[in-house]
Amino acid sequence: MTIIKIRRHTAATWTSLNPVLADGEQGLETDTRRTKFGDGTTQWVSLGYANAPTALPPGGVVGDGLVKASTADGDAAWVTPTPIEPVDGAVASVDYDGTTHAGAVVIPRNPAAGTAGLRTADGTTGSVVPYNHTAVGDVQVMTGFGVVPLHVGLPGWGLGASSGGGSVGGVGYIAPAHVGLPIIIAASGQSTTIKAMAVATGGAACTGTNDHLIIQAALTAQADSTDALHYQRPIVCTGGTFNFDTAAHPSGNGWKTSLAIGTKAKLRGAGKYATVFKLITNAVGSTLDPGSGTDTDPQANNAYMINNLHPDGSTVDANFDVGEFTLDGNSANQNRHHHGFVMWNQGEGLVERVNVQNMRGTSGSTQGETFFYDIKAGANVTFRDCRASGPGIAVGLTPGATASGFSTNQGTNITWENCVAEGLGVMGFTSYQAQGLTYTDCKARKNGAMGINAEGSVDVSITNCITGGAASAFTVGFPYTASQNLGNTSYGICLSPAAGVGCDRVTITGCQSSYNNRGVMINGCTNVKVIGGSYTHNDKGIVITGSGAATHEIVAPIFGSNTTNNIEVPGYSKVGGGTQYSINIGGVNPAPLVPASAATVASPFPFASIVYITGGTTLTSFSITDRNGVTTNLGGGLNRSFVVPYGATVTPVYTGTLTWQWAG
Repeated sequence: MTIIKIRRHTAATWTSLNPVLADGEQGLETDTRRTKFGDGTTQWVSLGYANAPTALPPGGVVGDGLVKASTADGDAAWVTPTPIEPVDGAVASVDYDGTTHAGAVVIPRNPAAGTAGLRTADGTTGSVVPYNHTAVGDVQVMTGFGVVPLHVGLPGWGLGASSGGGSVGGVGYIAPAHVGLPIIIAASGQSTTIKAMAVATGGAACTGTNDHLIIQAALTAQADSTDALHYQRPIVCTGGTFNFDTAAHPSGNGWKTSLAIGTKAKLRGAGKYATVFKLITNAVGSTLDPGSGTDTDPQANNAYMINNLHPDGSTVDANFDVGEFTLDGNSANQNRHHHGFVMWNQGEGLVERVNVQNMRGTSGSTQGETFFYDIKAGANVTFRDCRASGPGIAVGLTPGATASGFSTNQGTNITWENCVAEGLGVMGFTSYQAQGLTYTDCKARKNGAMGINAEGSVDVSITNCITGGAASAFTVGFPYTASQNLGNTSYGICLSPAAGVGCDRVTITGCQSSYNNRGVMINGCTNVKVIGGSYTHNDKGIVITGSGAATHEIVAPIFGSNTTNNIEVPGYSKVGGGTQYSINIGGVNPAPLVPASAATVASPFPFASIVYITGGTTLTSFSITDRNGVTTNLGGGLNRSFVVPYGATVTPVYTGTLTWQWAG
């Protein structure tokens, strides 16, 4: 048998000899297991390697990055890079000669993965290439934040996933050029390894005392960034509990806050319930708040867990992005008055997968209404997959509780998507003189007053939301029992005036409101449209009161098992007398008086109704004119019924007398 041997030496010997290999001739470095192929003219040291190295260079400590040591292919060495901000459209890297330039990312060494799971920053080409990458699980991809080691436990990672610049184990994922790698803040309960990694990213390890000050320092540095592209390295807190107190507000306005976020702030945790920011026992309240329950100004005399840097609007705090954590007010141990996430006069922002629980108002505070979330006079904020959790979800409502879940006071263009508010003392969702509000796929259950409340707000869309209800197989055990009533004490959805001005241009589409006192309450508003939906098991399904009733429209709702009425409208007495307005869908009730023959009367109801001709002498014709002015003559005859569309008028022509009754 013929044995073919490859020409071979150690790497040092090859470099010393520096021969010219024949065209196609292979040379092997016996100590590195790397090979080169000759071309008949180029000396050894100038030839490129045919394969990647299988061993890492010696040395390196936690926080080091593996970078090119020279322009030679595959040559690399450990360095301790200085944290670098993104520059001019690309992620900066440290080249082999120590210079900084646009190109690739230096990835810290992963101590938990040993010598695997590393990436090199190729300073020559600006690309990211694998370096001895032997296991997919050793490197994680976090979209938008770059590539970071597995053991840190940050959100959004996927094993073996691909995103943007490539896939794990291939060319390698690189974050978008304008996004830096995260600054990690480790909880006090995390391991020594994770704490060391946090420090290596330019972050810190918390001690369990005044942890908010450490996070605030990172937020302040982030806000002071001079990055030309207006992006910062995101601050990411690991899983675990961070103990918060409150400190003087950075603005010097006399308020207290745990954290103050500014323009371009990016603060993320490891998951909605995995990262917990918790107020410690008896956290200090405002200097104006003695904790006696006698506040003269409930708005000013409070402390906030998260507020913005410039609540007076002197600078518009905008483009913030926060999420993946819990704010725990620890209300049972507080004697102060605390809010959760509250922003004043701010600009565009995203709040995503945040849970706020146990604010002071949930324990019967008498110091005024508190809010789990509130946007005051701000604009363009989206809340996505957030939760406000009060005590009612498990033990029933606390008498005297004063907290509401999601609020906006004079806000503009505020959106709630898939948010849940339950067990609050007052309202689940509430607005006051706001404009451009969108509620989509939200739930409001077991709140002390209203599920969704809008006061004097305009251009409001409420779509596919659930207010009230009863526990089902999907909710039993967390935190409900079978068939538990989850209704809101007063109204599922309430629209009412504020400072004498009613809501205007409100659309309620495909919602379910049940087991409340009233499914929908519309009081003194204009241009409200209810389209479809289900309004069952309330005392009253839909109630319309006050001025503006003629401008509303109710289209094809589903009713059932409402104790008193399905719909009540102004101006009509219940059967048997009384002063309450009524139309009972499915029954026959008093309605407009029969006009003189050939005279016209408008339907007063905000929905299609039925006119029953119950008696009289002779009905010659019955004409209906719709909202578009189109008139249809349906003929005459007694003991007939006619469907009258919303907003239509009717003209009966008859001799003698005529009697009718209307039903919804």
